[in-house]
Amino acid sequence: MIGEDEYLERIVAGIHAVTTSDADVSWNEVINGRQFDVVVRFALGTLRYLVLIEVKNKTRRASAQDLDAFVTKARDQNSNKAVFVSAAGFQAGAIEVGKRHGVDMFQVSFDEEQLELSTTSGYRSEE
Repeated sequence: MIGEDEYLERIVAGIHAVTTSDADVSWNEVINGRQFDVVVRFALGTLRYLVLIEVKNKTRRASAQDLDAFVTKARDQNSNKAVFVSAAGFQAGAIEVGKRHGVDMFQVSFDEEQLELSTTSGYRSEE
């Protein structure tokens, strides 16, 4: 049986796999010695894109330090987009870091009987 952390990571990977046409979506991938929860690769015309996703299934809200560490990790891989998913939400400082670095941030509630993606909490860089 898989743990709750892995379950949530696989749900996030599955969401991207079914909503991103012609994308290669992988879970728990190591790139240049660094582990990423979900990796999405796709091409648009002659351009290739890399999206790196961090998934935190913790009871505490993600901190500015959590976001800073992920931003550095994603930039080291020359990602085109960084996405941070948290089950507990985000501290105010984390939201500021996410905005400053263009990280898409989502809060997901985790329940084995019902998984819900909040459409109102968190920050989306497109807004």
